[in-house]
Amino acid sequence: MKPSDKAINIITEYEGFSATPYMDPNDGWTIGYGHLIKPGETFLAITREQGRALLRSDVAQAELAIADLVKEPLTQGMYDALVSFVFNIGRGQFSRSTMLKHLNAGDRLAAFQEFDRWIIDDGKKLLGLARRRAAEGCVFLSDD
Repeated sequence: MKPSDKAINIITEYEGFSATPYMDPNDGWTIGYGHLIKPGETFLAITREQGRALLRSDVAQAELAIADLVKEPLTQGMYDALVSFVFNIGRGQFSRSTMLKHLNAGDRLAAFQEFDRWIIDDGKKLLGLARRRAAEGCVFLSDD
């Protein structure tokens, strides 16, 4: 399974875009839609199209995490939602999540309900995360 445009669109909408490198306090030098600049990469400026190409490469880590950790079959909608979700929270947090436990138990409704639990950062509820999780939840429930 591969992420559809729905997954990429959620990520691009909620990650935001920077045409030039910026210092992310948590990750280091970043560009585009959250692409962490690796040693040997040099960017002065990129277009949105180039940012989407980098993103398509970057979501491979989320795809790998889902392939390794989720044992139950997924619909395309569920997969797309999870790609965005795992891209945002990372493999480590996903591997320890109650959402993953529910998915692997075959309880899709309980897994869906977990999206609402991931809207807090530094002890504060964030409207942007709440919106992203709502978007992911809608895609998760879609028939695609």
